[in-house]
Amino acid sequence: MTYWKKVPILLLALLFAISFMPFQPMACTSGADEAAHRNIMQMEIGTLSDESADVISFDDVDLSVSSVSTGMEGNVLKMSFEYLSEDGLSSYPCGSARVDLWISGDSSFSLHSTSYADGNGIVAIDLDNGTYFAIIWASDWDNVRVFDPINSSIYHWTTDYFHVDGNTTFEMEISSDDRAAWSAYSAVLKGAAWLENITRWERDLVTIEWPLGDWPQCDGDSIEVPGSSDGESPIWNEKIILHEYAHAIHYAARGNDFPSLDGPDIHYVDSESSGGFALVEGWAEFFAAAVSGDPYRNDGTSFESTVYADGPHGNSNFGDWDGNIVEGAVANVLWDILDGTSSSDRPIWNYDSSGDQVDNEFDAFWQIFIDDDPPEEMVDVWTSWENRTEGLMWIFRNARFDLDLTPPLNPTDHGSSHDLNEMSDDSTIDMILHGAVDGGGSIAGFSILWDNNTSSVPDDSIDMDSNEFSSPPLSGGTWYLHVRAVDSSGNVANETYHVGPFLISEEAVDVATDEGGHIIFSLTDVAVLAAIIAMAIIMVFAVSRVVRRPTNEDISLTEREKYHQILYQGWGIVPPQPGYQQMAQHPFHGDNFCPHCGKKDLHGAFCAFCGKRLR
Repeated sequence: MTYWKKVPILLLALLFAISFMPFQPMACTSGADEAAHRNIMQMEIGTLSDESADVISFDDVDLSVSSVSTGMEGNVLKMSFEYLSEDGLSSYPCGSARVDLWISGDSSFSLHSTSYADGNGIVAIDLDNGTYFAIIWASDWDNVRVFDPINSSIYHWTTDYFHVDGNTTFEMEISSDDRAAWSAYSAVLKGAAWLENITRWERDLVTIEWPLGDWPQCDGDSIEVPGSSDGESPIWNEKIILHEYAHAIHYAARGNDFPSLDGPDIHYVDSESSGGFALVEGWAEFFAAAVSGDPYRNDGTSFESTVYADGPHGNSNFGDWDGNIVEGAVANVLWDILDGTSSSDRPIWNYDSSGDQVDNEFDAFWQIFIDDDPPEEMVDVWTSWENRTEGLMWIFRNARFDLDLTPPLNPTDHGSSHDLNEMSDDSTIDMILHGAVDGGGSIAGFSILWDNNTSSVPDDSIDMDSNEFSSPPLSGGTWYLHVRAVDSSGNVANETYHVGPFLISEEAVDVATDEGGHIIFSLTDVAVLAAIIAMAIIMVFAVSRVVRRPTNEDISLTEREKYHQILYQGWGIVPPQPGYQQMAQHPFHGDNFCPHCGKKDLHGAFCAFCGKRLR
């Protein structure tokens, strides 16, 4: 483009300028002797600090944290912590939890040491003879903590006093109603360990708040779990907790945000929603199943071969290629990416297919999932996959994703603002491409490259999502455009469509347009435009000072005007305003008067009063 393309815009700007001239925590403990502990210690246990596992806040107590010897040279205290299952028939370890050991002094207790239980809920410490008690917290201060919003404290339990005189074994089984906190705690630890084991990735601390809210939900860093209702206890449901923890993982993996969550208020595994919503919920459904090692749901369906995009519960339509917006379809694909091959894993609509032929490609998915440009929907996972195979394509297609491996065909013709082999002073070339087609879907865009070579090949990424676009400002020289079509499945044309040569002169104007074709002004353009506007304002002001309505001091009345002025004033009426001037033949036609209206000549080319030419 040249600066002449900007003239209408500059004129409009000129006219526009002229027209405007003139934690406060409390203790939450369990155990039969808790009241006695409070009376004897005469202190209130506060919430542990988030910043350090070696600092605890107490009122009126002088703390000293002892290091724990690993040599076990003195008396050995072995403590074991477990909690009862929901039905009270089984016991599970309080694994990896923080344990504070307190020792009796002359008149009070002081913190002796801080340890962490192993995966079996066991702590072993060497220590001196004395009287002790321990506090175990539903937190590992690394992955998860379970918080009681009613009492504003992390859930914790206090042991009875026990005396150590030689090697001692102490066991504690937590059976109070609030032991359900351990179930949620253990579920998150299980999920965190599973993910770290296969990806070497871990997120920071997640807080479970229970009981809180009306339904389980996650805002990114915290999980709300309601109390029991209608016989349901979500805090005890491992898959519910893992589902919400998966949201926390997704949030952290994306740099603390979620994809667009445009979905129905009440959603189901076979609901149609949006690409972002389906990815968020489908990932969470998959994660809960994967960590539990069980693809079956409570409704009897399975992520292994049920096609949720076909609406097994009546919330979507059979046969539609809408897997990208159905959360269960996302979970279908993720499960097949993770598990091994299975020829029996095939949908009823495609029963002759070879089934799932993808064997544990979860790491490839995970690298896409945590990328700096993370997927906004499940189809982005497919298009970002480096080595797409027929097996990968079929697990997507079996879940009703309309994807293929057939590359599109490039454009066959073009139109441009510049003629080939003709020199131009316009450095920006406008292009339109014709003839690109895709047999299995639609053209999603084009990968393009502008350079000075005749046969360069663009990469596989979409640069333009329209067949109409403009080049960047090109420097003087010979230029070629190279194009590869990209379809909606992410397939790229095998060949390259080349257009050129375009000849740009060394004096070409550097002009750019945005995607809508609107001119983008550079700083130089803005400065020139501002200077033009300023000059226009000065000119208008100067002219307004020179060309103004004459006063009586500037112009002498003609004899006829004096006569008519006296005549009409005597009659008490206003003289006609221009009638008599147009009809009257003025007798004064010298150098000092206009021959047309008789007004005094101001020595311009045109009369300042009637506008007719004088010279």
